[in-house]
Amino acid sequence: MKTHPLSLWKMGTMLCVLLPTSALAQDNRPIHVTVNNEPVIFQGMMPQQIQGRVMVPVRGVLEKLGAQVTWIAKTQEVVATTPKVDVTLKIGSRQARINGKEATLDVPAQIISGSTMVPLRFVGEAMGAELKWDGATRTVIITTTGGTSAPVPSPKTPLSLDSINLSNADNKMWLKAGSSVNILLKGTPGAQASFRIPGLVEEVSLVEKNAGEFHGVWTVPDKKPLQVTNARVLGVLKRGTETAPLLQSGETLQVDTVSPEIKDAAPEEDSKVSVTRPNIYAVIEDDTSGIDTNSIKLRVDNRDVTQRANVTRNFITYTPTSALKAGTHMVELTVADKAGNITISKWQFALDASVAVGIKSVTHNANKVLEPGDLLHVKVVGVPQSKATFTVGNIKGIAIPETKAGTYEVDYTIRKGDDTTGSKLKVRLVTPGGERFSQDANTAIAVKTGKPTAPKINFPRAGSNPSSPVIIRGTAMPNTNVKLHVEYRGKLAGLITVKGVALDTTIRADKNGDWETGEVNLKGVGNGVEYTLTAVSSSPSGEVSDPTTLVFKTR
Repeated sequence: MKTHPLSLWKMGTMLCVLLPTSALAQDNRPIHVTVNNEPVIFQGMMPQQIQGRVMVPVRGVLEKLGAQVTWIAKTQEVVATTPKVDVTLKIGSRQARINGKEATLDVPAQIISGSTMVPLRFVGEAMGAELKWDGATRTVIITTTGGTSAPVPSPKTPLSLDSINLSNADNKMWLKAGSSVNILLKGTPGAQASFRIPGLVEEVSLVEKNAGEFHGVWTVPDKKPLQVTNARVLGVLKRGTETAPLLQSGETLQVDTVSPEIKDAAPEEDSKVSVTRPNIYAVIEDDTSGIDTNSIKLRVDNRDVTQRANVTRNFITYTPTSALKAGTHMVELTVADKAGNITISKWQFALDASVAVGIKSVTHNANKVLEPGDLLHVKVVGVPQSKATFTVGNIKGIAIPETKAGTYEVDYTIRKGDDTTGSKLKVRLVTPGGERFSQDANTAIAVKTGKPTAPKINFPRAGSNPSSPVIIRGTAMPNTNVKLHVEYRGKLAGLITVKGVALDTTIRADKNGDWETGEVNLKGVGNGVEYTLTAVSSSPSGEVSDPTTLVFKTR
């Protein structure tokens, strides 16, 4: 906060000098102060005697000593500054600082009748002056080195932060690990500049390359999961104890360092299939920058089959146009998001077309969209005395009992949260000898169970003051996506309004419904700023829950 010395004079700030009590007793004559034989002219409150000490308004004295005075309301400190000396005194404390080193006062700085009092002798001597008391004339005589009055310092250029600009970043550009953003602040020359990005980085110093132009670069770290949209850069400009009002960038940053997920791939790794034209597919997920569909490449036995594959928002499916040969087959799937994060998944499976082994057939009754309470009947025919399970969408690893030799059947009751769209039911069978087989049903299954229940936020609590970095935790319906959004808003030093987005990411709840973020850096904004956290669950079928919202602050 910038404070002009004149603002301090209006506060009635005063200095005191400790003098012998006997010299002051029963004497009500006016008290005078001179600096190098020149009288100090006081305006408003005049020097006065309080409990054996001479108190004087600070303005005229420190001006003649060549000092500039700043009042820091937040910390209740008075700072007197010259080109060579910085003196800081805190109200109510006997500990002061001279050029950063601690010193002890005989009387603490204090506020009396609304005026701030500090010991004149301590401040004057700290600045190299000598103080004497002339009892006959009741005058405090201050002498500086050389015997002439110190020059009154010329007013400093007002401290201001004028603009902040970003390059290599705009609302359409996603940054990944290793990407860099150039930051340019313009403001008062000679100040110290830095920037913060709430949710991403606390504070980075800038270099003044030209007068009033401060340059810096922020590079996205490569070993930290970051998913933030619409993040704004906060510019900071300081000069001594002054801080210019913070300035937010008009441009925003979109950061995504998390690679897409490839899961539920089929046929399973190291499994056997008996179908000569097996369905080869995988589920693809990226909930931040989104999948770049042009990046998807599917190779089977080192042959690019992408053009023959079916690609949707979350799936890639390929069925060979001709029968595969018996033996081992290799699959490689490459996918990138719009930020350029790449994921490559490789797996293999074996084809054994013998009818004497493996899975002979997979059937189900899902000829309509299933809803809560409906029964999904699954039937598998395969090797007797094996262990069979099925998976489809969010319904995972359901055991299928053997009802008679080589026949496995189960009725599964659809529950809330079992949503899936366009997924094929996949059966896994492990024979008594340990061989693993997998096979899909011929038709896809759709399950819609309505709007998910609202997620719960277990940490932080509403109204709490957690320390940064924060790990946000909660629960939701199993296997649903939880979108988290953290906005900040407040005033720094009671004057500077800041607002923006510190987190905007999506997390998947596990099979038990638990979810948590990584460490979220919320320290870059400042104390006293409110954070509003909103969590929303979404199902694979696109249904969205009611939001859960709470407000907290960091310390």
